[in-house]
Amino acid sequence: MLPEPRLDYVSFMKPPSHLKPWTRLGISKELYKSARPWKKAKMSRERYEKIILNVPQELIEDFRREAEATAMMEAVFGKELARELD
Repeated sequence: MLPEPRLDYVSFMKPPSHLKPWTRLGISKELYKSARPWKKAKMSRERYEKIILNVPQELIEDFRREAEATAMMEAVFGKELARELD
């Protein structure tokens, strides 16, 4: 019997190496630099970018959609009520 083929999830989902972190996040380079997301994550820029470049794009898109939904709820209902509804 032949062994069942194994897909290596991490290497299968690796993003193209030519993409920049701000491209993966769907923002401009200027916004990326001014927002300094690595500082908010309490990481060095190098470590943050390494992680962002290795996270599957689908996961990044899920996080973005969740953040957009939260922002919309806060805009409509206010922060306090949006937190209760979440």
